[in-house]
Amino acid sequence: TRVSRQGEGEVWAKPLKGGYVAAALFNRGPNDREISARWSEIGYPGSSGVVRDLWKRRDLGTYAEGFTALVGSHDTLMLCVFPEAEKPNVPPECPRELRCEGMENPSSAFTAEPWLSWKSPGSDLAHRQSAYRLLLCDDEKALSEDAEILWDSGRVPSLDPWTRYSGPDLTDGKTYFWKVRVWDQWDQASPFSDTASFTVKRERRRHPSKPTGLAANGESDPMGLTGFPPVLSWEFRSPAADGDGNSGDYQTAFRLLVSDSEEKLAADRGTHWDTGQRYSTETQTCYGGQGLEPHKTYFWKVSTWGTARLSSPFSENASFRMVDAPGANLLMDGGYESGGCGWYGVAVTDRRIVAAESRSGRKSLEMRSSPRFGRRTYQDVSVEGGKRYLVETWLKMVDAPENGVRLTATWLKNRVPKGAPLEPQTLRQDTIACGSGTGEWTRYGEEITAPPGSRAVRFQVTMDPTPVKATIWIDDNRLIELTG
Repeated sequence: TRVSRQGEGEVWAKPLKGGYVAAALFNRGPNDREISARWSEIGYPGSSGVVRDLWKRRDLGTYAEGFTALVGSHDTLMLCVFPEAEKPNVPPECPRELRCEGMENPSSAFTAEPWLSWKSPGSDLAHRQSAYRLLLCDDEKALSEDAEILWDSGRVPSLDPWTRYSGPDLTDGKTYFWKVRVWDQWDQASPFSDTASFTVKRERRRHPSKPTGLAANGESDPMGLTGFPPVLSWEFRSPAADGDGNSGDYQTAFRLLVSDSEEKLAADRGTHWDTGQRYSTETQTCYGGQGLEPHKTYFWKVSTWGTARLSSPFSENASFRMVDAPGANLLMDGGYESGGCGWYGVAVTDRRIVAAESRSGRKSLEMRSSPRFGRRTYQDVSVEGGKRYLVETWLKMVDAPENGVRLTATWLKNRVPKGAPLEPQTLRQDTIACGSGTGEWTRYGEEITAPPGSRAVRFQVTMDPTPVKATIWIDDNRLIELTG
């Protein structure tokens, strides 16, 4: 919420748990300027508070009544204000949950410069990490005696509970042991943590085997698909390990190609769809390429990446044929699988992509209500006047006000820059959905002829302000040109 405006400077704030307050200082002007955040304005309850720079991850000091900073032209300063704790009578506890590359005591570290992390003993006000010291050795007993240390990071001032190994070269096949201690803001040192370990096995990095079990809508090489868009799935194959064919590896990314010709596919040309390297552990994806013709056979294959960041060979070719195939979805990322690419108003606090409430079993966009402000998300798409289009979405609404959620298609003479008014370019606005929801996934769609002269359409979902907490989920948005 904006709490003050100082010329071309603004202060926004939001209360957090435990007496903390987040504040943002915006400079919208062409020149550097001083911007002040007063504790009484931002809702901070105390008379003095510690100010932390969230970008630089360091404390700036303790300030009374407020904080003033010089903010660069068109720049932002993100702060957190919290009460200053009294110095405790005991030092911090030792760090815990030590991890190497995110894993606990891994037996296969595929890099000689692994990331080492831990959980600091106090994220509370009493003990906040201000520095750390990490020791690493190839002998567990020697490490317990602080002897024959291979790498001693020394005392490193840092708020981050992680670091990357930067000591002498590590030997493949060898196990290393490490421990860490931290200092709090009072310069009190913790005991060393329990010992953790990892084994370097770079020589055992292997490419995954080629994927198998390729299917479209759960069928192998179907020649009469009716569900559009088809869901393409496969099985990830771990590289063989110790002769048992199962290394415990898993998929971290994939690349999928779809073509209308086996010759083009053999040349790795995805004429209708090439996903590129897409980071995902899911072994299926919804088709999102160019339009498909009915009664025509399409060929596809997939390659995967494992945890060692190595790719598999492409799978054997698979195929499918659509009985009834409408044109391609003109919306980018209609199901939010790629993080909301192309959508305005995604990935903010009250509009975020989630997996818990997806109609398709993958992801959806969640929007939460506000008593003061409405919510919206939209995407502008190029169209052609006089043609017919299917405009469709799936919505799930909980406690939404009556007729408080709308899906609209606004037909425009030309695309409108972000933030510019629509009215000068608007030819017509069609309301496809207007309701409060049933708590279940509901389809809203309509076939519409674009008015003559249309060159763009704004596909928009709007949620009105509401005095009670309300949530909606949006999924499987489609804007498809209809033929025939």
